[in-house]
Amino acid sequence: MSKMPKTAAASTVPYNAGMASRLSPVQQIISASSGAALVSFFTTPFDVVKVRLQAHQKTTSALSSVRGLCELCLCGVTNAVRTEAISLPQISRERYTSFQMVKTIAVGEGPRHLWRGLSASLVMAIPATVIYYTAYDMMMARTSFNENRSNLIYPIVCGSSSRSLAVLAICPIEMIRTKMQSQALSSHRGLKSVLKEAIQLDGVWSLWRGMVPMLWRDVPFSAIYWCSYEVMKSRAVREGRTISTVEAFTAGAAAGTTAAILTNPFDVVKTYWQVEVGDRRCKAVPKHPAPTVSMGDCMGRIVNDHGVRGLFVGLAPRVSKVAPACAIMISSYEFCKTFFHERNSSER
Repeated sequence: MSKMPKTAAASTVPYNAGMASRLSPVQQIISASSGAALVSFFTTPFDVVKVRLQAHQKTTSALSSVRGLCELCLCGVTNAVRTEAISLPQISRERYTSFQMVKTIAVGEGPRHLWRGLSASLVMAIPATVIYYTAYDMMMARTSFNENRSNLIYPIVCGSSSRSLAVLAICPIEMIRTKMQSQALSSHRGLKSVLKEAIQLDGVWSLWRGMVPMLWRDVPFSAIYWCSYEVMKSRAVREGRTISTVEAFTAGAAAGTTAAILTNPFDVVKTYWQVEVGDRRCKAVPKHPAPTVSMGDCMGRIVNDHGVRGLFVGLAPRVSKVAPACAIMISSYEFCKTFFHERNSSER
């Protein structure tokens, strides 16, 4: 009997017969977390610059008028608020570029402060990637997805669902990291200090403030990301081979860049909301209620204060971070899965 060509064989192999289903849970966890520490260390400076740009924009809105600050923070203000608002050591109404912000932080605070929040990033990275990638593979393994067909509804649903679970789990750490990264040298505090003050002033549930814009940012991001990746992966399957590291890197970078551009307004809103958590200066008038402004209202106020471009502040460092981060994570994930798959096959 003649041997079946690889391309024909591939057409009958569904996703749940792929490498993911042949790996043990420990191997899947190792594969998912393999690039997490590297990505955290490499991308933290981009995160710091992005958050500072967004926090600085929020502060300039606050300084434009006392009423503007009340509308954005829904809190009372004092002279101390106007002079000690979160952002740079010397608050200016100047619009900073990414390069200017890097220079300001490096010269004014020291180069090491470009890695502000790295501890929170490392704490967040492993559970986030393990939940995200492992849950995605497990969900896909239980569908009828066939890698040789263009049925992309499964990557959309599974990618969105797995990312939602990850956001729910890591939102408190993301909030703490955002708070730490938004602080200038004069107000630097550690992870424990930020956490303690946030809970004391706003309660435990405040740790999940910003989860809604995070979902709006990350769920579409994941849908675009996994669709792009699965299209390229399916092409490799039809050719009777596994996706290469270079292809995985390219797919991750392209999808990450596209998604970052489309979802950046939600990232700006997330920063606006999270920098307010546990801020004593936002409690200047105790009778004022906690922030309840809707996401749409927040976006509207940003546009009123800064124009449409205000919704895209921090986009350059975010794209600079997201593209390589996605590329490194998916390529290292596929590399480890392939390694364990080959190792498991040789032991049988």
